[in-house]
Amino acid sequence: MPSVIGQTLMTFSGTSASYVVAIITGIVVARTLGPAGKGVASYAALVLTLFTQFGDGLQNGILHECGHRGKEQIFVYGTAMRLLGLWMVPAAGLMAVVAIVFPRHAALAFVACAVPFAVYVQVANSVFFLHNDIRTTVIAGLIPTLGVALLTIPALTIFHGGLTAVLAIWAAMFAGAAVYAMIRLNAYMPPLLFASNRALIREQGWFSVKTGLTSLVGFLNLRIDVFVVSIMLDARTLGIYVLAVASGEMMWQVSRPLIWSTNGRIATASRERAIALSNAVTRNVLAVEFLLGIVIFALAPFAVKLVYGSAYAESGAVVRWLLPGLVLYASQAPLGYYLTIKEGKPAAMLAIQSISVVLCAGITVFTIGRLNVFGAALATTVTYVCATIASSALYARYTGVPFAQFTFLQREDFIRFRRMLERVLPPRRPLADLGAES
Repeated sequence: MPSVIGQTLMTFSGTSASYVVAIITGIVVARTLGPAGKGVASYAALVLTLFTQFGDGLQNGILHECGHRGKEQIFVYGTAMRLLGLWMVPAAGLMAVVAIVFPRHAALAFVACAVPFAVYVQVANSVFFLHNDIRTTVIAGLIPTLGVALLTIPALTIFHGGLTAVLAIWAAMFAGAAVYAMIRLNAYMPPLLFASNRALIREQGWFSVKTGLTSLVGFLNLRIDVFVVSIMLDARTLGIYVLAVASGEMMWQVSRPLIWSTNGRIATASRERAIALSNAVTRNVLAVEFLLGIVIFALAPFAVKLVYGSAYAESGAVVRWLLPGLVLYASQAPLGYYLTIKEGKPAAMLAIQSISVVLCAGITVFTIGRLNVFGAALATTVTYVCATIASSALYARYTGVPFAQFTFLQREDFIRFRRMLERVLPPRRPLADLGAES
């Protein structure tokens, strides 16, 4: 079985490459199509994200039924395929109708084409997780971003294509990722499989709905402050705040590969082993994000002004207000994943996320008149901290683990770090020993 470190490095390389390429592509699209074209493209991506966030429920349903309840993968996968057809295909059809009836929302036609394929990749990834086939999930995730970059940049700069070309390429790349996932899935089971029964559809479907709504509300929790700022403040201030949020959230790209690489192991491990692994992942994520937070706090004002210009100088200060919440909220992913998959408590996580959305919106509205954009940053930090505390308390309650065991680095972590350093930097041999050998 591949090591966690190796899989984490592979995932980190893939996600980092994807992130950099996405930034470059976004710059080209923005400069070529202008604000209006960039806005439509971003709108399409946001709508698709809403569906893929809910699609996480199908993925989590497979991991829970197979990893926690020990159900056969063929039937669980077949059930997810039926649910995908029942939920996503009608949704895609509805969006296509809206795009035709309301020309202003014509971009939804391309979202309708992309949704079934994007969600199917999520379903297939759950099987790859169960078999610790992280390499396939990384490649499937790279296809949309790298494919879009390789085709979109020439289409805009050389062939002078427009917004339609950009959206068509974007939707086609999700279809390409789905085809790749289907080919790889043949190693484990037939990719077009619908074997199931009514009881499993009802049980797995309800679990998937709860976890899907949890992911969706969690996404809204990350963006509700942006919506409030867009309503209450001017476009310039919104641009400053969005840049600050995007810059701060970049720090999560460092720790996410570790979380991603251990999902399959936690889902299939015994409860005792899953708790130990979740403890280790959570405390290491917090350690990494804490160190990154110190660096970003020191450099953010200078770095933002250097890269984006003096017009965005205020974004650097806003990042500092966001940092405490961003550092702590990074632990929400491993804690929430364990509670959802191994303890089967998606409703509890949904309640935490829902309360966070309402709390963040309320604090933002209350403080934004007094603190301007810093009020939104304060609201985000307060709600992130509260959500993390609630999730940690819930995790400690169900596992019986002391807070210190999953929040602070343990002796075994330092031993692991030392071994890693010894592999990378082997100790030098004394000159006397070298002379004796010669």
